[in-house]
Amino acid sequence: MKIMRSLFIFVALTSQAQAATRMLCTAALIESGKEMRKQHYINCLQNLHSYGLYLYVVESVLSQGPTFLDEYADDVFYANTNNPHLRNKGVNEAIAVQAALRHYAFDDDDMIIKYTARYILHSDAFIKAIENHPEVDAIVCRDSIGQVRTVCFAMRNHHMQQMLRELNFNRMESAMINFEWEVAQYLARHNVTTLELATIGLSGHVGGSNEFYAA
Repeated sequence: MKIMRSLFIFVALTSQAQAATRMLCTAALIESGKEMRKQHYINCLQNLHSYGLYLYVVESVLSQGPTFLDEYADDVFYANTNNPHLRNKGVNEAIAVQAALRHYAFDDDDMIIKYTARYILHSDAFIKAIENHPEVDAIVCRDSIGQVRTVCFAMRNHHMQQMLRELNFNRMESAMINFEWEVAQYLARHNVTTLELATIGLSGHVGGSNEFYAA
């Protein structure tokens, strides 16, 4: 029994070590602050390309392209999932990510980096953490109250999809529950093997505004 368990662990770790890392960026081409948002998206995608990353983008407003996003990303999926009537922006983003994962059908063990495509990554430390820790199923940075900073976090595809299936979007919207809180709750509820980082090493402006954010 001990030999079989050791073999299972070895096979699992080997599979995770061979899994691909997928950079999935979220974007929403809404009219509010359109030109400012466009420049933030361009700056972000150019920045991420400088790290040699293949960039997937899910754009949640339109049903088809092309747009300027196609010039700066390697693969753009126009999901047409955005509900402008929702107050909870995290719900719209989570629904877009869920649609993208269905569309791309990545392998279960692939590590998905969910990245909000308005922020500049100042080093490759987050990416290196994924490369150096194939044994973990999630890599996150938390805020001061323990929520996961969903501007950038990584999770195995099978966990990401399960987490999104377990979300109650109606409850999140009615009670204004943060996506950040829900991710933290999923990690705890399922005892997901997680690497916790003190910082991500990114900064940018929130939602097409001049409000500055860093993590």
